[in-house]
Amino acid sequence: MTTPKRAKTVTVAQPSPGHVTVAQPSPGHVTGEELNILESCLHRWRSEVERDVGELQSSIAALTDKIDHLNNDNPVHQVPYQLHAVLVHEGQASAGHYWAYIYDRPHDRWLKFNDITVTEASWEELEKESAGGHHNTSAYCLMYVDAMQPALVDEVVDRETGQTSSALDLLPADLRQLVRDDNLKLLQEIELYDREQTRLARLATETADCVVSSVCEAPHAKAAVAGQEGGGGGNQLIKVNLPMEHAQLSLVATRLIINKVLSDNANSKNLDIEKALNEAAKIEMHRLEDLSKNQSSYVDNRLLHLMVYMSQNGLQRVQGVTQRVMLEQFTPKCLSSEPHTAEFRKMALRLLGKCPLAEADKKLYSEIHCDYSLFRKTVTCFMHGVEFFHKEKYVESLSYLAQAFTMNQALAAKGLRRGMDQQLIAYYRRQCILSLNNAAARQFESESPRRAALVLQQLDDLLIPCLVQLNTSELSDDDLAAAEHIRNKWCNFLGQDMDPEKQETLQHFLSKLLDPPSSEVRLRSAVLQQLRVQVNTELAKQFSDCMKLVEESGFLERAGVGRS
Repeated sequence: MTTPKRAKTVTVAQPSPGHVTVAQPSPGHVTGEELNILESCLHRWRSEVERDVGELQSSIAALTDKIDHLNNDNPVHQVPYQLHAVLVHEGQASAGHYWAYIYDRPHDRWLKFNDITVTEASWEELEKESAGGHHNTSAYCLMYVDAMQPALVDEVVDRETGQTSSALDLLPADLRQLVRDDNLKLLQEIELYDREQTRLARLATETADCVVSSVCEAPHAKAAVAGQEGGGGGNQLIKVNLPMEHAQLSLVATRLIINKVLSDNANSKNLDIEKALNEAAKIEMHRLEDLSKNQSSYVDNRLLHLMVYMSQNGLQRVQGVTQRVMLEQFTPKCLSSEPHTAEFRKMALRLLGKCPLAEADKKLYSEIHCDYSLFRKTVTCFMHGVEFFHKEKYVESLSYLAQAFTMNQALAAKGLRRGMDQQLIAYYRRQCILSLNNAAARQFESESPRRAALVLQQLDDLLIPCLVQLNTSELSDDDLAAAEHIRNKWCNFLGQDMDPEKQETLQHFLSKLLDPPSSEVRLRSAVLQQLRVQVNTELAKQFSDCMKLVEESGFLERAGVGRS
């Protein structure tokens, strides 16, 4: 029997008055039997914990191995799938914003559908916004398509004509008609929406009566739906047949060349149409080579024909692409209206069917048409921007110039002759921003608080996005100086006596002006939605007149741009 031990005590060194000794908790009496029981329990508990940990580790390893080899199971390989769409959510469970990425397989690109805005997106952007950890965004749904269905993953090409069929043509007749009716309804809704937006814009401008001038109808081309022969017809709303658009630019020249070839072979009893078509193509190539070499002071011959654009960018060396572009010039549907041109068109379509593009050339072919279309849109935006600027309608001007700058920036990254002179667009944009800012500052100072708030709201919608462009510009120090000038101009108002309501509005605007978004924000503008460059054969002449105005105004010299 163990003699009870006294409780151990801990004495505080040099205790001051009021301190007492504290007893350390401990059993007053423990038998050997109790110690044996406790030791046995601890050993058993340790074994149980180690067994549980081992089972958990084994489960983790099994799950990890199963995940690693999940795609190796035979059932998974029975039907191959390809990622088609990614749905993304930003925010919290109770509220947020949704958008979608959809793969545009014919053009090998991802498109981002964000409300009414559709933009091209990179795979890196998709991954960043889908994986989580970026601005509270993450993907919540992945959609795949059956890779065994050719209509879902590849273009379907008509063997006879070489034309690409749309997915609409592959649907059953009743479903195809349903889609066409729905597309027609959508077109009508768009038209009604555009009318309502125009009415509201005019009403708002008349009410506000601020910032330079009222919104007016810009001389932009009307929106149009371009059908594709053999690919959905005029009921196809989204897909635009760029090759046919570009072929129609030379319709007059095409008719003249066909007539010349027929005239030269008037004495032939049995005209070989294929030989005659090749002769016409050679004549046209010689004409286009001359246009490519002869650039005048104001005329940009790239606007006259796609082949000139290709030649000045060194793209005509790809024989398959050049041959296809040349044959497409003789395929516009309107050539069927006359018997002698219809035969040439029929032969051109037949040759196109016999000579499909090689896989390596398809991407280049698509890129050339897209870049040329973007180039013509850039020129059109620039012309409208210049026109409005010299009429001192800076709001309208800046919308077009900012869009022209953004589009041309994408082209300039591929080569100097892919787009316009970026320095000229940047100069006009900078002058327009400064002019708009000066006019807005004068109106803010003189107008009532309500009208002053409208002035700053318009700057918030239009000027702030452009300032982001200026802050990130690598073109020159002039843009950065312009941005600093604008900030200083509005900061100078802080030391002035003004209405408290106006002061509050100014502080709200300055918070955005002094701390703009770190990444470029989109302009709240309907320019791209309204802008549709149709088959405008006068674009080269219109641009020539525009450049004459630019030089006569002294802007060409001040921008530091020489004549081409």
